[in-house]
Amino acid sequence: MISVRGFGLLFLATVFVVREAGCNLRQNSKKSVPNHVGAVTALYELSKTKLGHAPSDEKEFKKAMQTVSVKPQNFKVDSFDELLISERDGQPLTVVYGPAAANSNFIVSEQTGVNGKRMVGLRTGIVEEMDDAQYKALTALKR
Repeated sequence: MISVRGFGLLFLATVFVVREAGCNLRQNSKKSVPNHVGAVTALYELSKTKLGHAPSDEKEFKKAMQTVSVKPQNFKVDSFDELLISERDGQPLTVVYGPAAANSNFIVSEQTGVNGKRMVGLRTGIVEEMDDAQYKALTALKR
């Protein structure tokens, strides 16, 4: 049985995934959120709800992603492997696996980003563009 908090997170993650899958975001807008970081952030939370815990590694995450009702093609990619690559810097996304540190909200980020800023997905479902100082402060909190 799913808890009220778990249901709420599942609902928010589902809304985000459906919105991301159905929208064509304008890449030239400063407010646009890259599909891959946002999608992986939402899929991480959906997977966490399905598993009953945070995915322990990439293999478990990919297996859990296969069980959600959203397909990679909804994000205009052919596979979940492709979704785990940033469309902005072309590098694999950094994903934090396992139990979250009590003081960290960090789930996923670009390795390099663009123009000194990288997209970062948080456990709250928010995706933000951060400069190096903000990113270092955030990631210093993890584990």
